[in-house]
Order: sequence, then structure tokens, then C-alpha cells
Amino acid sequence: MKTILYTLALLACSAATAQPVINQNDVFVIGTTGQYAYMLNPSVTSGNPGANQTYSMTGVTPDWTLTQSFVSLANSPFGQNMPATVVMLIDQGTSGASYFTKNASGLYLNGTYTPDWNNASIVLEEPYVPAMQVATFPMTYQQTNSGTTYHEITFFVGMDLGQGWVTDSIRRRTTEEYTYEIDGWGTLTTPAGTYTVLRQKTTTITYDSADYYRADNNTWLNNLDISQSLSVSYTFWAAGETFPVAEMLDAGDDGMIDDCIWITSITTGIEPVTNGPAVNAYPNPTNGIITLESAGDANNTWTLLDLNGRVINAGSIRNTRETLDFTALAEGVYMLKVENTNGITTKRIVIQH
Repeated sequence: MKTILYTLALLACSAATAQPVINQNDVFVIGTTGQYAYMLNPSVTSGNPGANQTYSMTGVTPDWTLTQSFVSLANSPFGQNMPATVVMLIDQGTSGASYFTKNASGLYLNGTYTPDWNNASIVLEEPYVPAMQVATFPMTYQQTNSGTTYHEITFFVGMDLGQGWVTDSIRRRTTEEYTYEIDGWGTLTTPAGTYTVLRQKTTTITYDSADYYRADNNTWLNNLDISQSLSVSYTFWAAGETFPVAEMLDAGDDGMIDDCIWITSITTGIEPVTNGPAVNAYPNPTNGIITLESAGDANNTWTLLDLNGRVINAGSIRNTRETLDFTALAEGVYMLKVENTNGITTKRIVIQH
């Protein structure tokens, strides 16, 4: 089952009864933090399309909660290798982040960073090409849009998965064909209140394939696992608010809601500054010689990893400026993780001889 892509935040109760219109400044506001409730297999329905509808999520109870914050690209703990005008941190970044571009025409998902399931200290970068359009501005009733995006991710395994040989790594390749329509508007009631909303119905066909890298003969075996799935999500937006009020997921398009999420509280204030060390690594791309600058703190350690999460080299930074020599490494993309007692900063390093 796919996790709901967009976690949600609190909407202030509105007295308006007219059809809402959502604009750029209504959503994904930097400096906003919210707490959300999630429920698996809720006894709710998505309701009907059309004007002046009544939607309800009364009676839902949370199975667990999560937090979400919006920060600027400069304050993302995952660095600035992926374009964004606003970064969504899930559980303050411990559960990953999504990078978005927001402008007058729409909201676009550029990619994600997620912790490796096998090693939570490793962060996996997954760009979306082209960016997935999440919303069109201004958002109005009966608006439609569609698109296709591709993304892939490679992670280290290092074990026999039952094939009779050791799988070094798995590369998952995903193509998503999506269509969304603002198919209804009206009021939505959740445990937090009643809101005037637009309902966005998004239908997504997902094509997944997995390639396995054999450690014994250094060979990629392509398309060993191939799957196709269909899902429908219902997202409820309100004017003048940071997040959608709620979202429901029908993972199999069978008319049954498999999970839902809704806001429980929100804090709007000054944008939080990430706690990781302030680090600059240059030049990048590099021939292997990198200057690493650490502002104001020389008590840092660094670790260089490949995209499979394997440690290539590691050391300490004893001065605010150090020169690192990676000229012996093969050309490619690496992740440089710099850590101190306050947190971790990760830089994407490209080596080109």
C-alpha cells in the first residue's frame, strides 16, 4: 500500500459558504509546523463529487501521529542539491523530506529524501523527472490536470534474498501517470472542526520495476520484479490555510478508504533553523580534491558514502578548513556526511576526472 504522499496541517474554521479558491500564498507556508493524526482502515467514505457537498470524517481515531514542518531550501538538513522553494520535513526530518517548487502557476514535487530502511543514518535521494504537479493555481472547482513522472532509487542490501546468490543492491524504478480533478466543494467535518473545502481527486497508475545487482559477478539483473498498481486519493483544500484539511486514500480504487489523515494542531512562527553543522564543500563537481569549510566549529567528523550507503572513507575535521583527497575514487556521485553533537549535514559530491 502506498503511503499518502502529502501529510496535512490545521485549518482554521471558516464561516464562508461560497465556493473557495486556492492561491499560491494559501498553501505550504515556510515557518509552519503541524501535528497530524493517521488512521488505518477508517470507517469513512470519500463522499460525492459536485457542488455544495457535505463530507464527514467524524468518529475517526488516530493510530499514530506525525509532525511536519515547512522550511526554506537554505535551512533543509538534506542540503540544496535538489531544487525547491519550500521543503517539507516529516517528523522534523527524521522520517525524510519532500522538495517542492511553488509559484503562481502551481505546486510541483521535485523529489524526496528518505532514510535507508537498512541503515537510518543513510539518506537516499530520489529526484522526480519531470517534477510532479501537485496542484494548479488558482485552484478552482472543475479544474483538471494530468502528467507523468519518473523516479528511481538505489539502496544497499548485502544478503541472499532467496535467489541463491547475494544481492548487493536493488534499484527501484518507478513511473507514475497521474490525473487530478477538483471534482467537488462544500464542507468537511473532522475531529478538529468544520471547514469549507475544495475536493481534489487524484488517480495514479504506478509502474514499478526492480533491478538486482549480483555481488558474485558484478552484474545488474534488470526487471526481476515488475508491478502495476492503481490508487485514488481525495485531498481537501481550504483557502487561506497552509495545508489541506485532510486526505483519504483508496489504494485499490475499490471504493474503500484504506487510510486517512487529518490535522490536530498547528504552530506558525519563525522558520526553524536546522541543527546540523554549517558546511561548504567545493569545488563540486570535483576531480577528487575537495575543500571542506565548517563555520565556527572544528569538532566535526565526516563520512563519505556511495549511493548504496556503503562507507568509502571517514575522518575528523580538526580545523575550520580542511582539504580532502578523493582522487583515487572512481567517477560518480557520492554522499558526504558531516556530523557534530548538534546534528548531521549531508552534501552530494560529484567526482569527475
